[in-house]
Amino acid sequence: DVKADFLTIIEEVRQISNNLAPNILKESGIDVALKSLCNSVNKTSEADVEFSAYGNYSTTDPKVIFYLYRIAQEGLNNAIKHSGASKVQLHLIGSKDNIILIIEDNGKGFVYNADSCTPCNGIYNMKERALLLNGTLDIESEPFSGTTLRLKIPRQSALKDINNERNG
Repeated sequence: DVKADFLTIIEEVRQISNNLAPNILKESGIDVALKSLCNSVNKTSEADVEFSAYGNYSTTDPKVIFYLYRIAQEGLNNAIKHSGASKVQLHLIGSKDNIILIIEDNGKGFVYNADSCTPCNGIYNMKERALLLNGTLDIESEPFSGTTLRLKIPRQSALKDINNERNG
């Protein structure tokens, strides 16, 4: 029946939308959203995903919060889908100058070459998001020794963007 199909499609669109930008980001903050993401991955995969948060990682910039979440989502997805990891750790750290996200897995690792990475769309997307926040994304991986992603976003990046828009 067409009505039932239509209701199913609406529900699927809601689910996709929530995966892209969950309400929990706005309602509860990045730490609660990332913990929820890790819990969700724990339920749907064989890997043991742990979350930890330290320091002051709060920010009022919705772009920083959204990109942090999307990079964490992509990094976790890569660790589960490609590495065969049994353990993944996601750390959110706030220092005086930076907000840092670290994702470590004990998976099979890979040879990472920033100059010739194909298809690597997920890595490309994560690096682009990091650049949009004036941040850096470093990837350390070797075959059979897991992978570590380190995202570092300077706290001043949001202020620079606002000041540039006013002065430009």
